[in-house]
Amino acid sequence: MKWTKLVVAACLTLPVGAAPPPARDLPAVNLEGIADWSAVLPFADAIKSARHFGSAHQPWDESAPVDAAGWPTGQGDLGLVVFADQHGIDGRYPLSFSGNGSVEAMPGSIRVAGPDHQGGTTTATLTIPPSEEPQSLFLKFTGLGQRGLGNLKLMRPVKAAGSFDQRFIDLVKNFSAVRFMDWAHTNGSAVSDWKSRSKPGSMRFSGKLGVPLEVQVELANRAGVDAWFCVPHLATDDTVRRMAVLIRDSLDPARHVYVEFSNECWNGMFEQARWCLEQGRKAALSDNDFQAQLRFYSQRTVAVCRIWQEVFAEKNQQARLTRIMASQSANPWVSEQVLTWQDAYKDVDALAIAPYFGGEFGSPETADTIRRLEPKQLIARLRDESLAKSVPKMITKQAALARKFELALLGYEGGQHLAGHGGAENDDALTRLFIQTNREPGMKALYEEYRRIWDRAVADPRREKLFWFSLSSRPSKWGSWGLIESLPPDSPKWTAVTGQEPTTTPVADPGR
Repeated sequence: MKWTKLVVAACLTLPVGAAPPPARDLPAVNLEGIADWSAVLPFADAIKSARHFGSAHQPWDESAPVDAAGWPTGQGDLGLVVFADQHGIDGRYPLSFSGNGSVEAMPGSIRVAGPDHQGGTTTATLTIPPSEEPQSLFLKFTGLGQRGLGNLKLMRPVKAAGSFDQRFIDLVKNFSAVRFMDWAHTNGSAVSDWKSRSKPGSMRFSGKLGVPLEVQVELANRAGVDAWFCVPHLATDDTVRRMAVLIRDSLDPARHVYVEFSNECWNGMFEQARWCLEQGRKAALSDNDFQAQLRFYSQRTVAVCRIWQEVFAEKNQQARLTRIMASQSANPWVSEQVLTWQDAYKDVDALAIAPYFGGEFGSPETADTIRRLEPKQLIARLRDESLAKSVPKMITKQAALARKFELALLGYEGGQHLAGHGGAENDDALTRLFIQTNREPGMKALYEEYRRIWDRAVADPRREKLFWFSLSSRPSKWGSWGLIESLPPDSPKWTAVTGQEPTTTPVADPGR
């Protein structure tokens, strides 16, 4: 394999091309997208996970006019949704913003001390009382006058580590690498030119522009993890180059870099896939629409990877870089199309797939039968059908293709896929079963066997990693993707992936 040859060559001389994935002992993982309702809140400043500003009386309408960075441009009253249905958010929150005005908190059980005005800055302190029930926090700003409102901060009662809650850093340290796909809001990204991207001074990181690259790098540096970056599908060549330069020069040199063009450009449910189809048609890359879509994705991936390769080579750092070509797990033909078009395989280092298991149980055709099962019964079917038959065959075929082209095989996402689709997502009984099954102790054994299947199929499991999807999330009708649902970690999936037993005692927040 090309990448294994590079490992040997690296001992003798600097490899000409980019690098194979590094050998790491810890697992790898995707990160949950940023929202006010996220299962785990990463940031010390609660505003970074908040919504778009809304009206004072209905903060959730997100109707206030804002500038490119998300800050209000008007002089009227404002509202803001900070938290929605969160557990464990009690404590004292120092608040500050540029401008003069009054601030109220809803619901009424939340006390506000202040506000105080000094030198054009308003400060106050919010106190959220303890509660066994999930809590929300809405803010109302009035009397702002001509100066309006800017630089709003609401510091959570946690131990801060730069931009982050230290507990989140500690959580991420259980992994060797993280994929920033959802942090970057890659699916349907609005980022094109360099000026349009999210920046550290943006009001929030929860919108369509995603978490700034600088903050993604900060997490990787603080947690000591390798980083998988997704390039927005609309990014110009200048933006692609600037992105590569920023990461090369600010990410810890000890950290390895994975680069991928967008996400699942084969999957028609995503805007970027439909865009690739449109571009493939315009370029007349094939009479077959799907093939034209795949060919455009392939050649744009090569163009992006070449830019990153050039940028890292400028400082002799190409050994830090693994270039990704992603494909559809269940369809080896897709892999062949994207790798062979214009010999694209020569410009990448790894083929990446997402070999989920159990997705077949979310079909509306089988919902009547599946919803009658108990969680233990569904666990048995996942073991005897998905893991014993379809999954090994799928991974083995893709691994053979990767070896054929002398590439590493990576899992850009993976884990269980118990989620209704095609209308079955609205089947409440099916959703309850899927959520309960994810919490069932038997899920631990399934995840351990799934990992063994992956490890047996690839040449070197320490290099050819599966990036679990996802570190955290709340279960819903759309799926139970998280290894954990909240802090502290308490999940059979978490135990299977990290080897750590569930934490039974809450992690205290200082300052409460």
